[in-house]
Amino acid sequence: MTRTAKPPKPIEIRDNDALPDVVRATHIAFLILKGTKVGSWRHLVANAEAIAKVRLTPDQQACLDRNLNVVSLISVDPHRIVAACADCGQVSFLGRTQDGKAQAAPSKCILTRDCVGKPIKTPLTAKAKPKTEPDAEADPEDAEPEAGPLTIVQPELELSIDAGVPE
Repeated sequence: MTRTAKPPKPIEIRDNDALPDVVRATHIAFLILKGTKVGSWRHLVANAEAIAKVRLTPDQQACLDRNLNVVSLISVDPHRIVAACADCGQVSFLGRTQDGKAQAAPSKCILTRDCVGKPIKTPLTAKAKPKTEPDAEADPEDAEPEAGPLTIVQPELELSIDAGVPE
């Protein structure tokens, strides 16, 4: 009798959609990296087997696509996440402290002069599964859209650096 390999269990991401867009995107990316056991987004892009395991809703995929410039810099090892100011929207990167603990987000915005906003840090854990009532009927209109495979788009780099040389 020959054994057939079991298909990989799909990784469905449960993110917090109440977060600011860029923080939500980095949360989704961080959960993907942890779930696939890949250290960085750069390594994930090169790992078709890991990408095939991930299932995202269309909304999650769109959020990643909108913030790919920041998402591509997220990593688990070395630990690199973001904090985004709730008021001005500026993004700062956070890592680990010297003793190995996750760096805390600043208590107030330090990226924009006179901004009084409080930065929101990328959560490091998945959103808890919603508790469902056993006798409650699911409303088809409230159902989550079906999750589909992760699609990673690598934008073309357009470098237009003015070297200061007259034409």
